[in-house]
Order: sequence, then structure tokens, then C-alpha cells
Amino acid sequence: MKLPDLFALIFLNSPTDNTDGGGQFLLELSDASLKADKRGRGRNPLYGPFGTKPMPADKRAKLDSDTRQRWYSGGRPLTTGRAKYWASNFDHAALNDWLYKRWHPVGRIAEIRAILHNNGYEVSDGYAAIDKVVTLLKVGLENASHGIQIIDDKRWNPSISDATDAERARPLRQRFSELTPGDVVVRGDVLIVKGQEFQFPPVTGPTVKATAVERVYAQQVLLAIGDVYTVLDVERLRGKSTVIRDVHATLRQLEDDPEATDYLDDFNLARECYYRADHLQLVLQEACVDGTEEFGKVKHDMLIGVRPTLRLHSGNAYEKMQATLEKSTQVTLQSSLVTTVVGLFENQHRQGITHMLVNDGKLRWSDDAS
Repeated sequence: MKLPDLFALIFLNSPTDNTDGGGQFLLELSDASLKADKRGRGRNPLYGPFGTKPMPADKRAKLDSDTRQRWYSGGRPLTTGRAKYWASNFDHAALNDWLYKRWHPVGRIAEIRAILHNNGYEVSDGYAAIDKVVTLLKVGLENASHGIQIIDDKRWNPSISDATDAERARPLRQRFSELTPGDVVVRGDVLIVKGQEFQFPPVTGPTVKATAVERVYAQQVLLAIGDVYTVLDVERLRGKSTVIRDVHATLRQLEDDPEATDYLDDFNLARECYYRADHLQLVLQEACVDGTEEFGKVKHDMLIGVRPTLRLHSGNAYEKMQATLEKSTQVTLQSSLVTTVVGLFENQHRQGITHMLVNDGKLRWSDDAS
């Protein structure tokens, strides 16, 4: 979590008459959390002025406003001197009271607790939630005063910083890292996490055109095929200027060639596996706060497991691809609890993760592409 994440959490959940955005809100927040004799223009350094260059008052006001907005959004880090002033004159009790008076009348305290929980912060009740926010701000300011731009190492999901009543009505999301193997099961196309059900979307990969997001791994698969099926013209796929329409044009050659059925199946299967792995990632992200992190662990585990096979293989690109994909079905994945769940990381998911690694630039079948 970073200071801008916390600024947004407080601002988006606070009723305010200010129409100038989060930068202006920083003045309200800083004054509310400073000791009484340290507040206001002339004492609170967040008011400015910023910079020493002489300029008209209207330009000065705009510069000061833009600077605060960048601090709020993360476009520029809060300066160490101002962070130190804020932290050293911080009034914990005053901010606690200020947040309660802003959040309680509009029913936001329960939402704040839910948002914190969904981001991995456990608090016992609404009062503890407010106190946690205050504590996080103090820690963030102390860190910023030493040039450290993060509050802690928890992954923050900004999309739920202003959770609605409907969001709050949902059961609080779990963390895979805190579950036991029996808490997670797969039944058909449904992932069940401690009683909550998450539907796997249908796999549509081969039925729609490859998208720009798939360009790298799709390009690599076609280049590998071109290494053994030399009738396929893959020249447009070589070099750094390849775009997705070049992939589409090359693929049409396979689709129009009755002798290339097996190779077309290779390509379509690669896409189906990629989509299955991608859908698995999306479901894990939806199911638990740390879904992205856990899936990332699995991808890294797979990379460590298959890379030696690719590096040591002396054959052509197609043989390297097939050997590496075969190895992916044999790798022992053990970095995350989710890999122990029957039905989650089957062979299609494993091969799909391998294609993801190609798409990320971590693996490659041919050196003829970017």
C-alpha cells in the first residue's frame, strides 16, 4: 500500500463540498490530523507556496494546486520535509474524531471495514477500522519523511476504495494464504472458497480472432510451426515490427491449407490453453484478495521448472516448444496452496501458463521475433 492509495480511500469515502479534487482534500486531511497550532496557511506547509520563482498570483495558485494533486494521485511523491512536518505534528486522536464524524452520519464505517478486510487488514469493528486508517497514515508519513514511498507490503486493490452498499453486502473476500486445502474445492466449472462460489467463464479462445494482448505468444507459436512446416510463410512475423494483423495473415495460410490440419490444431490448442489459464487467473483474483499474488507464484514456479528443458534442448523451435509444453505437465508446483486443489492446475492450465510466460517475454521458442 502507498500513501496515494490511502489518500484515495479517505477522500472517496468522505462527503465534501470541495470541487477541486483530491489535491484540495489533502489540505482538509492534513489540517484535521495536525496539532491545532500547526494548522492553516502559514503553518501547514502543504498550503505552499511551492518554488521560489516569482509569478502572478493566479499562476502561483495553479502551481500549488497542481502540486498537491500530484501528491494525491502519486504523480509526484510527497516531499520528505513536508512529510516530516506532518508526521512529527500528527494528532492521532483528532483525526480519529474527524473521520468518525465524516463517516458515521453517511454510513461509511462498515464499508471502510469491508474495504480494509478485502485488502488484507483485519479489524474487529468499525472503531478499529477508523483507528487502522489513522495508524496507516501516520506510518506512511513517517516512511515518506525518509524517502520511502510505501506504507507496507500489502497489495492494495484501488477498485474497491469506494465500495458501495452492494459491495459491502457481499461476503468479505478471503486470502488464499490464510486458508487450508479443505477450504478450496472445484466442482465442475465452479470454484468454491469457504462456501462462496465463483463461476469459470466459458473458453472462447479458438472461436474468436487472437487479440493484441496475445500477439507475442501467438507469434512465437507460428514461428515454431514455420520451423518445421516450411510451406508456411512466416517472414512477416520476424523482427520487432510485428503486429497482431501479421499473426492473423499468417494464420490464414494454415486455415486455407488442407495439409496443415495438425499445425492448425497446435495453434488453436495453444490459444485454448492460454485462455483457460487466463480465466483461472481471473477467478482466483475474484475469489481472494491475494489471487493475483498466488497466481504469480505459480507462474514463477512453472518458469523455474520448464526453463532448463528449453535451454538444454538443441532442436528446432517447434521441438523446443513441444518439449517445454510436455515438461509443464510434469513440473511440481508447490509455491501456493492453490496448486494442491484438484482440478485447478490441470494440463491445459499448465500449458496455458507456459504460453503466458512466452507472452511475458520470459520464454521464447524462436529468436527471430521481438
